[in-house]
Amino acid sequence: MKKGDLIGGVISVLFGLVVVFEASKLPYWGAQGFGPGFVPLWSGVVIIVGGLLLFGAAWRMPADPPVTPDPAGKMRLLLTAGTVVVAALLMPYLGFAVSMFLLVAVLVRGLGKHSWLVVGISSFLTAAAVYLVFVRWLMVPLPAGMLGL
Repeated sequence: MKKGDLIGGVISVLFGLVVVFEASKLPYWGAQGFGPGFVPLWSGVVIIVGGLLLFGAAWRMPADPPVTPDPAGKMRLLLTAGTVVVAALLMPYLGFAVSMFLLVAVLVRGLGKHSWLVVGISSFLTAAAVYLVFVRWLMVPLPAGMLGL
């Protein structure tokens, strides 16, 4: 954990510096108050401060004990990554909603060992919620697939 937090802190600080640098190219003040550079600049400052806090906390941590890789954890990682890749490959053919349903179903069943009822309900609700938010509310065009969903 210590090594990951140290790396994460450094990456956060570097990213925050890039954000501040890019935000400094935008006007800080506008005609009616704050300009388009205000929020990005201060967001970058917050990212830098957060990265420094994370780095400082990790620096004071004791060294991580050696960890033996967990074979079950590797399988869960491979299942998750493989399922996401397969869902992305099937999306143009099955559509976003069906691919999302199948993705959630495989992950909930494979990772959680839940009943088929829980798998079906959670998969349907997740796919329906994402579809309603992105397609209906935000009007983001998502792949409809052969079924037109």
